[in-house]
Amino acid sequence: IIVQNVIAPMLVNYQHGLLNSPDFTIRESPIQGVGLYTKRDRAKDERLFVAINSMNIVTSIGSKINHCPRKGSSSKSVIPNTNLSNTPDQVTGEWWIIAARNIAAGEELNVDYTNTPDFIKKPDPNWRCDL
Repeated sequence: IIVQNVIAPMLVNYQHGLLNSPDFTIRESPIQGVGLYTKRDRAKDERLFVAINSMNIVTSIGSKINHCPRKGSSSKSVIPNTNLSNTPDQVTGEWWIIAARNIAAGEELNVDYTNTPDFIKKPDPNWRCDL
């Protein structure tokens, strides 16, 4: 129990540079596996973090954001609470995760994977978020 509930989450957060982060944490997700959670309230349209770097590689933290919430998850909605920027930042070339609505502290972050750049593998074409 200690390994599963204390040591394992600490190790995952350490591996992804989030061990002492005031902003995010990784923990078990009701959606799938582990997920990325915000530690503080977020405002709609706030840039949260870089999900894809300028070399078109998904970042460590970007790899932990889950797909759309499922019915029965802790989310208040079945609509994703974040979006991936439509284009890379013109200065840095980075793709950002942006709050699609106000997000409460403790909420798992999720995004619709079908809206990713062409160089990212897409989900099954028949898969869609439950709306």
